[in-house]
Amino acid sequence: MVSAVTPMKPRLAYLDALRLVAALMVVFYHYIGRNHSHWGADVEVLFPFVSKFTSWGALGVQLFFLISGFVILMSAEGRTLGAFVASRVSRLYPAYWFAVLSTAAMMTWIARPGEFRDVSIQEVLINLTMMQSGFGVRSIDGVYWTLWVELLFYIMIGCLVLIGITERRVLAIALLWPLIGAIAQNSDATFLTAILSPQYAPFFSAGMVLYLIYSRGHNVLRWLVFTYASLVAVFQASTYWVAGAMSRDTERNLSPAFGAVVVVLMIGVVILVTLTPLSHRGPRWLVTAGALTYPLYLIHENWGWWMIGWLDPLFGKWATVAVVVLTMLVAAFVIERLIERPLRKVLSSGIKSSFEQMLTGRASTGLGRQPEVSVGPSGASS
Repeated sequence: MVSAVTPMKPRLAYLDALRLVAALMVVFYHYIGRNHSHWGADVEVLFPFVSKFTSWGALGVQLFFLISGFVILMSAEGRTLGAFVASRVSRLYPAYWFAVLSTAAMMTWIARPGEFRDVSIQEVLINLTMMQSGFGVRSIDGVYWTLWVELLFYIMIGCLVLIGITERRVLAIALLWPLIGAIAQNSDATFLTAILSPQYAPFFSAGMVLYLIYSRGHNVLRWLVFTYASLVAVFQASTYWVAGAMSRDTERNLSPAFGAVVVVLMIGVVILVTLTPLSHRGPRWLVTAGALTYPLYLIHENWGWWMIGWLDPLFGKWATVAVVVLTMLVAAFVIERLIERPLRKVLSSGIKSSFEQMLTGRASTGLGRQPEVSVGPSGASS
């Protein structure tokens, strides 16, 4: 039997703080963890000690996905499809549109010739949809690839909202999604692998089940499915992510065993801030800080690399890192206040109204049914 539970949608301040931590992990990974050409020398040479730690920052992506599983299910439960779509579109697109246009402009007109690849107008236009990965088009900024993975997850949750969110369905998805994804991955089923994102599916699954435990309480089945998803997440991250992309991009032979430990610790911290009294505590400013996460993530890479190439010859490496990170945080604050907030309200209201009009129009016009026709005495329809 599925228990009816009133949706719980408080702000978990420390979970918001973890989102910002995840973003900063990725920021420092891109600046002084992985190798790139903008310093003019290998990161490992310039930052021999610090880079040993920042080279693990890419695991912030997995932390994002874990938190998303929790937060998006919490956001969706108890909402109509229109309200869910409005909340996601209004949250994702305003800052993203600005990031795509501003980054493309910088790469085309501001950066030195050859500093970044050439960007075509066609690439910019398809990037504005956030679906460029589905069309086989490169992202304007490398970090956008994660948005495609998130978008596929949102579509899955939207379908779940449409048919009704129940505990049985959430547990079934959490159990089967990572398994079917892994089978597709190991059988070279390219289409299914692209759709199911097997390397990241268990993080979303673990986050969703953690929300069930948070909102409905502890029981053996929920903890078994959560443990299963977490173990698969540790395996996928350490086997494919740490030993694959992270080792390649950092040009280091990163230890999968140590990566597994890091992932376990991240999962443990998320448990700590959601299932203990910490879930009801935390200063309000942490929620504000968490709001910077998304715009910071969107703009930090290419803009940050451009600033590094410009500032390093003038100020040196440490001052450059400090100035670039601070600038990105200030830019994220400005984007959140002046772009995200105003456009979010307009988009959300417009999408909700559109869904209401669509449903009202269907009810009033009898869309999908034959119109009722009254026949007069002469046999003509009236």
